[in-house]
Amino acid sequence: MMPDIDTFTAWTDEACERLPEIFFRDLNLGVVVSEDLKISPDAIDDDLFILGQYERSAMGKAIYIYYGSFMKMYGDWSEREIKDMIYHVLKHEFTHHMEGLANYRDLEVEDEVQLARYKEMKKHDHK
Repeated sequence: MMPDIDTFTAWTDEACERLPEIFFRDLNLGVVVSEDLKISPDAIDDDLFILGQYERSAMGKAIYIYYGSFMKMYGDWSEREIKDMIYHVLKHEFTHHMEGLANYRDLEVEDEVQLARYKEMKKHDHK
């Protein structure tokens, strides 16, 4: 079942309500659902989609959840499966936020390792 953006946003709000209030500390721009289908700049065949993103800027801190990317990847999943994935992505992005507040980079390093694995796999696919 492919939800419309309003339903998806409501599901994202529900997932946020399941998270501890302390996670939202200093996240002044909140959690934003974007309609975008966002392809990673590191994608080799336009097949690496960004589902969520934690951003720090001069304006503040925000978490973006990309509806278009979710629908591209999981649009045919059940409601429960999509809700579970939203929650999973939110926890990942909030980990970036909390680590940023504590000046840790553990998850960033893990993401870099996963990206290197993706690139290595693609290199072998293109041989």
